[in-house]
Amino acid sequence: MCETIASVVIGGVITWLAAYWYYRQAAKGLEREAAKLRNLMRIVLVVME
Repeated sequence: MCETIASVVIGGVITWLAAYWYYRQAAKGLEREAAKLRNLMRIVLVVME
């Protein structure tokens, strides 16, 4: 019984760590993409003036 609970807890921690790492990387990528889009929108606005 204790082994089962320990296995579930350890599996949950491993899953949480993997998901946390993945979403941190995705957030960094999204931030870089948003910065590029902001820069391009600034260029478009300047050209339209």
